[in-house]
Amino acid sequence: MAEKFGLNATKRDVDRPENKIYTGEVYGKLRIAFDEYSLPDSGNGVDATELAANDLVKLCEIPKGARLHDVIFSHDALGGGTISLGWEDSEELDSLGSVVEAADAVGILPNTTAITAAGVVRMSDAVASGINKKFNAKVRLSLKVETGPTSAAIGSGFKVTIIYSVE
Repeated sequence: MAEKFGLNATKRDVDRPENKIYTGEVYGKLRIAFDEYSLPDSGNGVDATELAANDLVKLCEIPKGARLHDVIFSHDALGGGTISLGWEDSEELDSLGSVVEAADAVGILPNTTAITAAGVVRMSDAVASGINKKFNAKVRLSLKVETGPTSAAIGSGFKVTIIYSVE
């Protein structure tokens, strides 16, 4: 039986500073970002405006250097349809004028995430490219309504909790 070591276990035993473990991966500080969206109320307790296909809801930002660990998306019964949750292009450009962090519209939740009945969906339960991703630039999260609701919304909106680490 051979002993094998993970990447950070190997770096732990190296004396060269350029090969040391990034602080955010061992003693990083866990952070929470939170945002929510509420459907407007018509004044009589009935939601006046539903989410419609192709609506884009811009949410909070993830800072440069953050490693994304999980995202929790909790929602009321929003009348059916599906959404996707991801991030937009960073505003920061590299020396060639290209965005440092490219957009991934489905990096957190795929475009098949249903919003018919109230529920909670975690990024860690979905097949998402954002799991453990380290961001090289600040990005803004955005939720896109992929297919529109098929009935009236019963609830009032949704909440997004982002769990990430930074130094």
